Amino acid sequence: MQWTFEERIDLQHPTGARNWPDLMMVQGDSRAHEWRVSVYDGGAAVDLPAYEISASFDRADGKTIPVLGTAAGNVASVVLPQSVYAVSGALRGVLQAKQGAQVITLASGRWFVRRGAGYDLPQDGSSGGGTVAIEVDATLTKAGWAADAKAVGGYIAKLERRIATLEAGGITVTTADQLVSAVPLDSWKFNLISATANTAYSSTAEAAAGFDDASWRTVSVPHDWSIALDFNASSPATYEGGYLDGGDAWYRTTVSVNKQNGRRYVLCFDGVYMESTVYVNGQQVHKNYYGYNPFAVDATEQMVSGVNTIAMFVRNEQPSSRWYSGSGMIRPVELVTLLDDQIRMENIRVTTPKLDSDLTNGETVVAFDAVNRTGAEASATFTVDLYDPDGAKVGTADASAVIAAGETQNVSATVTLANPTLWAIGAGKLYEAQISAKVGNRVQRSKRVTYGYRSIRFDKDTGFYLNGVHTKLKGVCVHHDGGCIGAAENRSAIERQVDILTNMGCNAIRLTHNPFGAAYLDVCQRKGVLLVEELFDGWTKSKKQKDFGRYFTDHYSEVVTSTIRRDWNNPAVIMWSLGNEVRTNLTLGDYSSSEIVNVCTMVNSAVKALDATRPTTMGNNAPGGNLSALMAIVDVVGINYNNNNQTYQTDRPIYGSETTSALSSRGVYATDSANMAYPSYDNKAVSWGNTAAETVNSDLGSARSGGHFVWTGFDYLGEPTEWNKYPAKSSYFGIVDTCGFPKDIYFMYQSMWDSRPMIHILPHWTHESGNIDVWLYSNCASVELFLNGTSLGKKALSQRGTKNQYAYTVAYAAGTLVANGYDASGNLIAQDIQYTAGTPAKLALSSDKTAVNTASDDLVYITCDVLDKNGTRCPTADNSVTFTVTGGSIVGTDNGHGANVEKLSGSTHAAFSGKCLCVVKHDGTSGVMKITATASGLTTGTISVTKGETTIAATAPAASFVDATNPPRRDTSEPTEPAPTISAISADKTTAALNEEITFTLTVANTTSIRVYIDGSVNRYIYDVTDGTMTYKLSFTDAGSGTRTVAFEPCRGDVVGAKTAETVIKLTNPATAVTLSAESLNLEVGGTAKLTATVTPTDSTDTVVWSVSPADIVSVSRGNVTALAVGNATITATAGSVSATCAVTVTAKTVVPDTPTLLYELPQETTFTNDTDGIIDTGIKLFEDVSSNPKYTILFDMTTAADIENVSDKYCLLHCMNEISPYPGFAVQTAPSGGNAPKLRCIVFGSDSSIVWKPNGKRMRIAVRIDGSTFSFAPKDGDMSMTDINIASAYCNVPQSLLIGGYQDASGNHGRFWKGTMHNFRLYRGLWTKAQCQGWLDGTYGEVAATNITLSSTSLTMTTEESAQLTATITPSGATQKVTWSVSPSGIVSVSDTGKVTASAAGNATITATVGSVSATCAVVVTKAVPTVLYELPQETVFTAGTDSIIDTGLKLFEDISTKPKYTFLFDVTGGQNMATNDSIGETCVLAHCMEESKPWPGFVLHVAGGYYVMQANMYGSSLEMTANMKGKKLRCALVIDGANWYYYSSAGSATSAAISNYTTAVAKSLLIGGYQNSDGTHGRFFDGTLHSFKVLRGAYMMAECQAWVNNEE
Repeated sequence: MQWTFEERIDLQHPTGARNWPDLMMVQGDSRAHEWRVSVYDGGAAVDLPAYEISASFDRADGKTIPVLGTAAGNVASVVLPQSVYAVSGALRGVLQAKQGAQVITLASGRWFVRRGAGYDLPQDGSSGGGTVAIEVDATLTKAGWAADAKAVGGYIAKLERRIATLEAGGITVTTADQLVSAVPLDSWKFNLISATANTAYSSTAEAAAGFDDASWRTVSVPHDWSIALDFNASSPATYEGGYLDGGDAWYRTTVSVNKQNGRRYVLCFDGVYMESTVYVNGQQVHKNYYGYNPFAVDATEQMVSGVNTIAMFVRNEQPSSRWYSGSGMIRPVELVTLLDDQIRMENIRVTTPKLDSDLTNGETVVAFDAVNRTGAEASATFTVDLYDPDGAKVGTADASAVIAAGETQNVSATVTLANPTLWAIGAGKLYEAQISAKVGNRVQRSKRVTYGYRSIRFDKDTGFYLNGVHTKLKGVCVHHDGGCIGAAENRSAIERQVDILTNMGCNAIRLTHNPFGAAYLDVCQRKGVLLVEELFDGWTKSKKQKDFGRYFTDHYSEVVTSTIRRDWNNPAVIMWSLGNEVRTNLTLGDYSSSEIVNVCTMVNSAVKALDATRPTTMGNNAPGGNLSALMAIVDVVGINYNNNNQTYQTDRPIYGSETTSALSSRGVYATDSANMAYPSYDNKAVSWGNTAAETVNSDLGSARSGGHFVWTGFDYLGEPTEWNKYPAKSSYFGIVDTCGFPKDIYFMYQSMWDSRPMIHILPHWTHESGNIDVWLYSNCASVELFLNGTSLGKKALSQRGTKNQYAYTVAYAAGTLVANGYDASGNLIAQDIQYTAGTPAKLALSSDKTAVNTASDDLVYITCDVLDKNGTRCPTADNSVTFTVTGGSIVGTDNGHGANVEKLSGSTHAAFSGKCLCVVKHDGTSGVMKITATASGLTTGTISVTKGETTIAATAPAASFVDATNPPRRDTSEPTEPAPTISAISADKTTAALNEEITFTLTVANTTSIRVYIDGSVNRYIYDVTDGTMTYKLSFTDAGSGTRTVAFEPCRGDVVGAKTAETVIKLTNPATAVTLSAESLNLEVGGTAKLTATVTPTDSTDTVVWSVSPADIVSVSRGNVTALAVGNATITATAGSVSATCAVTVTAKTVVPDTPTLLYELPQETTFTNDTDGIIDTGIKLFEDVSSNPKYTILFDMTTAADIENVSDKYCLLHCMNEISPYPGFAVQTAPSGGNAPKLRCIVFGSDSSIVWKPNGKRMRIAVRIDGSTFSFAPKDGDMSMTDINIASAYCNVPQSLLIGGYQDASGNHGRFWKGTMHNFRLYRGLWTKAQCQGWLDGTYGEVAATNITLSSTSLTMTTEESAQLTATITPSGATQKVTWSVSPSGIVSVSDTGKVTASAAGNATITATVGSVSATCAVVVTKAVPTVLYELPQETVFTAGTDSIIDTGLKLFEDISTKPKYTFLFDVTGGQNMATNDSIGETCVLAHCMEESKPWPGFVLHVAGGYYVMQANMYGSSLEMTANMKGKKLRCALVIDGANWYYYSSAGSATSAAISNYTTAVAKSLLIGGYQNSDGTHGRFFDGTLHSFKVLRGAYMMAECQAWVNNEE
């Protein structure tokens, strides 16, 4: 049957390529499928018959199939011949309409063709044996397709019947691959909400299927939005992030699915930076927190048949990284469709367990998870097939399993294979494994998995071994950005980077400090490059405020699992790195030793659980100390810097995980601070690092080290150490700059790491004069340097310097510098030449590719060199170069200079050291892509790249050696021929309408071509110019800003003459109509409105002029209307000769009474003392924003202390003022008044007047009204009337909040504390009238009566040791009356003014809360608290005077006295004969001690006092004498501390009690028995006697209980 793919497009709203579903084809299918497009322009149908319709289809094999189409009305269509879908794989198509030179791309689409061998179907049920493979996919419909649903159903049903017939005959049927399709989702609509993340932003409307995204940009994914932004010196990313912002953004795309049962639809993201939320058809389905890990989202439930909307919200809240991260969908996205109704094979893992011990034994174990999705128990047979690098099957094995419905079982099969081809450095030989699962007669195949045979081993004494061969890791560290293309992953960019590094001799890369994309891993496994894959930069402690550390604990395992499962079969990966320098650069403080070990163990265990075949490692920048514990956890110790110290962790292998950090700028040979550039001689490194040669030599000389990884292979965006300030925006560490241009140090590494003969000269040979240090890097047996044919000496390898250089000092002479390299026999095997350059004359372009396969996403890298007339690169040229492209587009430009901040996505870049770069991409349709580079005064450079079936890399011409004794000579003299000139210029008009022709007349000489500049840029060229007078005509279709400029520049070959002065052309585009947003307005006096005038056409040069008549009713300015007076007026908007009017009616302003609202009320009466900071911060910032001219009323009732002093500003009652001149804000405070008591004054924005004289001891009510320009208050000098005072200065913003009871100075310190009582205080926004204020002052207005009161509890049950809180709720809430509390009967409980209830005796009581005329009660039942034993002396104890036998009970009785704790002491003691009692010399004898030894003596002590051996107790300054003369006598005593009182009863006499006067200070000391503790902690005043018993209880004995215990009745 024939399928028709139909869509509708509008030329005014172009869309990206549509992602059509898979196109499943049966072998021999010759159906002619049709692609049909209905074309509209702004909603109107486009008549197409005059156009030639054609299409081109790029197949997966690289071939392009052209197809002619037809047009009928507004419908263009093409029929797809069999040749279009003859090859399985990706299929891309472009449909175009052509008329003359005009070509319109109507639509573009992507399919995935799936085909297989032997797909012919028998026409009946007969079989005849054998295997018939059928692939059926009904995912062929899209919303709007002209598909016959009935025919589809019948077709599929017929196939199902045939399958059943074949099964019945015993013929195995293959129902296609488990992977049905993998559609790249690479065309998205994009909208950057803000370049700064807004955490308050929470919109999800953009996720809805019906959201209108027509105005959004279409972008290709992978996509990095940050790289397209301007560099921002104030970016929160800072220099570390390259001054490029992040922010919040949305992506949206649509994909059509014919949803079927038994299928899973999975969205696969290889990496999105940073926090991403995925939506399908408006439903949130996933959120990912790490910017670098792959993640998959099963969207089966959310998908519908037809068009589905996929949306993603991405947030990069900065600073989130210590380097440039990029932002957005930086890696590919696919929609994967999987069969899900049979046995699903997941997590396929290939291992080669015998290879490490025997390189000829390729025994291969293929393990996987088998998931039963058949709906019933299944008996499955699994067949594993292995394929060698040439695609030949080389091994097979079977396994079987019985799997319950819905269950997962791990299955493995072992395949025998002898002498496998080994994966090695530079030889990425890859095998494939595939699993087939057979259940009954149905077979399903897994996706093929690539893997390799290689053996790795690390030895603690001898380093690293690959395939049994000792191998040094010659490695570099890299970050993931691609220079000017940003973080958007591109395979061709990765291949270029890896090729540049391997050409240097690099064999290993450390992926820092995060997982890279799948493409990078795949490129390295195919090119044979070893990898250390790093999972994290840090762990739970963040290095930047917004990095992944915030989410690490909850989400680290997702990163570990998804990354390792993706890459565990990749033979390039030799180690998993858990982290990097986890103890440094932290924003949240360092780890404790145990904490960091626990985290490291946790991560290491997670990695090992997934892959035990590879060693783990991490980068440690400070080995030794408590980091030794980390090294002991991982298998191989990575050392950052420290030159791979041989003493570190001798029990396990080591290597340099990060080394060097040398600094250099390409082509610069002395530090240039003005331009932020470092020299290319190897003599500059950071303080913690080393020069390049030092590190290389140290590593090569290390027997233990497995090798090292240089920081870094390439310069990267961000971290411009050591400049670390704008405009330095990228690093200087790289061996290669951000363009991919090698620096001189590249050749030092090449000379030490590569065996191919090479030699390199530095510096360039274009100088002024003087002696020049010339260095040669070479791996040849000897070298020789020549200047202008004269040898400067031959040097052997033994003469190479400490920087691995051959050093010469050469007196400069212009000409040719030649370096020869010789082998051991003296044969010339390598040569490098430097010529002296003249002045810049021309641009030369070169490309890394000559042809590009447009079915790929290959980029083309164009190098631009600034050359002199002889073709020598000018090594210091910095000309500004502008690139243009036809047949393609510019992706980015760069020059490799770390401090250049020209836009990387722009078309213009200055050369740096004579070079710059332009990265371009083919448009996919043009036969040739042409790139042009222009620079003022230089000959233009051009280059072309063709469209091909495959990408073809450019190759350099074979080198040939010159005779160093007679080198080529270069002419550096300047041309003397006359310069081209334009001596006269005129225009026939300087004012013109759009499209009106303007004629210029020019007089030229010595000129062959002319550049025409429009608005300052080259716009076009005039060729075949001859000397004399000529005319040139042009017109403008765009008025721009209303004026355009034209200038001409004469040229002859490479010579450029002086540009003419600019001719200014004024362009007119008259208005044809003007309309207003409203035809009439109704306003009140003082009201405003906005009128908007719309001029037709929108690009008219006529401006709108506003007028009004009569002029005294309203005013109008740029459409802003203000009503001035009552009446009618007409507003007119005029543009050129057309106008529009609006009738305005103005009425009197409706006066709405101001209703004050209560902002703050003092919760309770408060007393302030001027020796204590009791300030109350209301939190109300009265004047924080005065744009609305706020008005306030303040009412308060206060009593000033009687002894207030007459000192200026000594006391401040209210304060909301900025204490910096001119002191804006508000305050109420004291002011001096000569010898009298001070007066109270009010200050409002500079106006100051006293409120009352001599406030001392007076209680008064005061009202303050603040009304913007005036304020009023009462009383004044005792007068009860309100008086207006003018405010001296206008309102301005004051950030301070209103304080009660004191003052805050400009530094935030408190002082000038008030002395007195504030009975109540209320603050209102809005004004009370003066009459209302007066009524409040005399008590006749403003009091709000309570109508009801409720309590938080209506009953309480308590013990005598407890307290509780009652809260009263008053209705209405604004009632001004205060609650009073009472209790009956007294003595059972007490209640404070705040409702705190304290139980003091057993019994029943009622608490009543009264406000005004209403009240509420609470019934209280109090039971006696039973004291509990806190301490008991374990045995009778004898204490001897002079001997320290003190017992520390550990009881800190008074550590917290907020509840006034109660205690009972019960003790039985006999006094000794040697007790000291001389108080005058501090010789009292102490029995128990828990007291601070300084006034006012807080705490408790029992001691023998006076000269009569009297036992005395002291408690917080109160004392009780318990007996007379206890020397040699036995005393039994009960002592009770009962909150505010204490008492005792002893065997020596009756009870005695006293009040505790100062139970307010906490005491941290514990209770001692048998002595005393001085303030310095020493002991003394030891007791003499015997303590028969001693017990401390929490709680108070009653007096009767004390008496019973003393009388032994307890």
